Amino acid sequence: MNQKEKIVFGYKNYFGKCQDVKLLAQPYWQKFVNNTGNEIFCTYTSLNIPMLDIEKTIGRTDIWNNDNNCYILLPANILANHCKEVLTSLTDTLSKNACQTLVMSLGAQATLDEMKNPKKYAENLIPEAKKFAHLVSSKSVSIGVRGEFTYNVLHELGIKNVENIGCTSYFVNGYNQPQIMKKAWSLGLNPICFATTAEKNTWAHKIISEAFKFKKPKYIIQNEFKILPYYFFANNYFGTGLKCIKDIKPSMKYIKKMFGISYKDMLFNNKVQNLFEIFLNINKWEDFIKTRDFVFGMRIHGSIIALKQGIPAMVIAHDSRLVEMCDLFNIPYIRIDKMNAENFNLQKFYEESDYTLMNKNYNKLLENYIAFLDKNEIQHNFK
Repeated sequence: MNQKEKIVFGYKNYFGKCQDVKLLAQPYWQKFVNNTGNEIFCTYTSLNIPMLDIEKTIGRTDIWNNDNNCYILLPANILANHCKEVLTSLTDTLSKNACQTLVMSLGAQATLDEMKNPKKYAENLIPEAKKFAHLVSSKSVSIGVRGEFTYNVLHELGIKNVENIGCTSYFVNGYNQPQIMKKAWSLGLNPICFATTAEKNTWAHKIISEAFKFKKPKYIIQNEFKILPYYFFANNYFGTGLKCIKDIKPSMKYIKKMFGISYKDMLFNNKVQNLFEIFLNINKWEDFIKTRDFVFGMRIHGSIIALKQGIPAMVIAHDSRLVEMCDLFNIPYIRIDKMNAENFNLQKFYEESDYTLMNKNYNKLLENYIAFLDKNEIQHNFK
């Protein structure tokens, strides 16, 4: 491809609509696709690959046309049976065009139990997923996947032009990635934590209880938008009248159920009132991360934005997406099927987390990604 040829950046949009969308401006909803971590994913990738009109293409297929020479897709965990609608849409769009397709960061979304048998997972995929996988294989030099499990699933489908490159956002710093250095354990450290609405409340409760051992813990909202009314209230955005308290009751009920935080603490505990943060701007998120000492929890891109700053991250893995990326990138993690939340000890996890292999293997993984881009004749800024 020459420099004048266009590259269009496509993005996933299969989370479905959420009633909480009215809490965010519509442009942000379209941009984040129900998860602010997606902004990290797409923006970090685009910083090193020239792309056309990234803002307008996120979550859409209707603007693609035959004038474009290559579609670049980051379909993430699209190889899953709940993604029928977007799989059908993408397959329909791509089948009508003869241009080259580049698929990067393709991922399956399996439970930890399903990870044990990639062959069975592949067999049980809906026809739409299999059709999409074979179509992009036929239109691609090679497909870049997020990790070993997805690699094995595609091989079980008979697709061989596959390369294990991981998530492309991990390489945003190119050859300038700082070494991950860990401070000595102390309750004087400033942590950030994440949970996920997809898991049992016991893990979210435990994550928060561990975070509250520190003086100034922070929890970053990524898709838990039901927290936002309380967040606005706690930050005095709407005033503190009785009517406002009445209005945030559903939000407080959600927080109590998810994290086990009492109504009394939500109203009168300063640590709880200052707990939550949300960022609609990556630069502000990065600036905030620099003021913290480590992050932990169930969010892989919340971890990657910290690692980009040289801040240690530890992952609590609850499905195949997290496990395969942590394995590839040597991010310290534990699996929730190997440990009960009640037995989780953050200090032990922190002190046992080792970043030696991550620091050592980063350049090798970056060069593997660059070789993938070169093979597919995609321009990039890595030098």
